[in-house]
Amino acid sequence: MSDQTRHPHPIMIFENLSRFLFLLIIPLLRGFLYAIFGGSLYEWLEGAWFDLLIVFIMVAASILEWAFFRYTVYRRGILVRRGVLVRNSFFIPSRCYTTLSFEHSWWLRPFKAVHVRVDTAAGSFNIPDLKITLSNAECSRILHFHGQKSNNSQYLNRFYKPKVFYLMLLSLFTSNSFVGVIFCSTLFSNAGSLVGEELQQQIFTTMEQLAKLLAVLIPPIATFLAMVVIVGYLISFSMNFLRHINFEVLRLQYSLYISGGFFTRRTNAVDISKINYTDIRQTPMMKLLGLYSVYAHCIGLGKNKNDISAIIPCAGKNELEDAMSTLLPEFPSKAVTLRPNFGAIFKFIMDPLWPCLLVPIGTIVLCNLLPDWAETIGFIGFMLAIPSYWLMLVRLMDFRTSGIAYDGKNVYMKYSRFFVLHTVCIPKQHINAVLLRQSMLQHFDDACDVKIYTISEAQKVHHVKNLNRQQVLDLLEFVKI
Repeated sequence: MSDQTRHPHPIMIFENLSRFLFLLIIPLLRGFLYAIFGGSLYEWLEGAWFDLLIVFIMVAASILEWAFFRYTVYRRGILVRRGVLVRNSFFIPSRCYTTLSFEHSWWLRPFKAVHVRVDTAAGSFNIPDLKITLSNAECSRILHFHGQKSNNSQYLNRFYKPKVFYLMLLSLFTSNSFVGVIFCSTLFSNAGSLVGEELQQQIFTTMEQLAKLLAVLIPPIATFLAMVVIVGYLISFSMNFLRHINFEVLRLQYSLYISGGFFTRRTNAVDISKINYTDIRQTPMMKLLGLYSVYAHCIGLGKNKNDISAIIPCAGKNELEDAMSTLLPEFPSKAVTLRPNFGAIFKFIMDPLWPCLLVPIGTIVLCNLLPDWAETIGFIGFMLAIPSYWLMLVRLMDFRTSGIAYDGKNVYMKYSRFFVLHTVCIPKQHINAVLLRQSMLQHFDDACDVKIYTISEAQKVHHVKNLNRQQVLDLLEFVKI
């Protein structure tokens, strides 16, 4: 197929209009001023030509932007020329692609158009190197060229498609925190009822009428807030599930193709050599159920909030090992060889320990000071203590499992961040910095915290606490101090 210079899909003209909507402020302001100062309808219509001129400028600017936007797809990359007054030309080599993203929106399907996004390591964290709307044929052409470097008759392509049940579990655990929703809805509903009862029973002063009004209003308001939280969660769950339904992963020799979606079909083509690290995640509930989720971190993957960044949405241990060995054998799992000593447990539990102690003590003190409000204070104190004890559970799990290992190619780390346990595999060449941090107390037993920095869509810090400093230096022999 010959290389040809082409325009984007014509639907991009209408998409460009959104960039010029600010010009509508002028006719809207004119109409507002006529209404304020009592101008007649005839006078307003006399000036309608100006409004039409603004609309014409918007449409003309969109058409010109589309007309002066040209691209050429080569096997070795994409050449782009764009700009009306200021011309801008750039070439993106195919060897520099980190992620190619294709979004088949439901409203674009009748026009046979696709949103295409190209990301490289040279671009911005928040803005892709190239964002363009193309026809289905051009999209297939780019995918064809991208797949040619993986076209090896000796290599057997591999395919992974999870069960729908696992996709439902992923949506359940990732939709604005399932546990958090249950917590908030319970707190709003019960606290509102208790406060309403207390106001009704305890406040009989000069504010009696107001107290009665609040006693009537607070319970339904609290119930409404609880329902809003639950309905919001159900909407988030449905959106997550629809985004991941039909999920599948295809492994070619050098590329990974991740796709899924019901109304909007999304496909991400990832260069495996550009994956900075893999992240196996578990919440405490997932750990109790023996479930795992695996995410790949690469520039361009997960740039938009609706992107699919999981490569294994949810799986048991055996299925996880089989899928990882099939899709990403370059990122194996390995048991940690350096772990914190038993005396380091206080470094793990210190943050949640204080609220675990102070919240119950404060609740008891307030109940004694305000006995008439004891039931309400006790319930709110109990609900506030739950996140602290939940975090304590995570930190105890973290202490039991955290550590680091190195096999000459990859660094393996286990740690926690907030309420999630992470197991990461980082190729040595994708490590940007290694920091060994030693506090005054750690100096006495020659311990240190290890922080390894990577960069994907943002800088990530992988933090393992309280390891022996000399053993870390011996293990990570590529760290020169």
